[in-house]
Amino acid sequence: MTKKRDKRGWILIVEAVLAILVLFSFLFMTIARQASQAKQFDKEEYFYSVMNTLALKAEKDAVIRSYVVQEDPNIELIENLLGLELRLMGVKKIGLNATVCDVEEVCDIEIKAEDVYTTEVVIVTEERDYKKLKIFIWES
Repeated sequence: MTKKRDKRGWILIVEAVLAILVLFSFLFMTIARQASQAKQFDKEEYFYSVMNTLALKAEKDAVIRSYVVQEDPNIELIENLLGLELRLMGVKKIGLNATVCDVEEVCDIEIKAEDVYTTEVVIVTEERDYKKLKIFIWES
């Protein structure tokens, strides 16, 4: 009779351990899913922060503004100046392109990247010259 009780006791212990394992595995899966969603949100927030910093730099920097409003803007030079700002910020692994167009036009370029973040800035000089600078960044 005592052997039967001992077996039943061990079976109860094994059942309890299995129940705890099932609960912990569900808990870990839920935590992992939430962490991956939070990482995606943080990434987007980071890219928007970088974009806004570049847009403010383009608005305030007289050299960039003068290159943007030229009759034939030097896009490569503008991209290099904005890229320099990225390096000064310590940002790595971000691709950057820019384009300049009239304010009424739609500025678009084709970029082969998964997630591309953009911002537009209207640049106005003291001479009332104005053009739109559109900045594209992505994870590279």
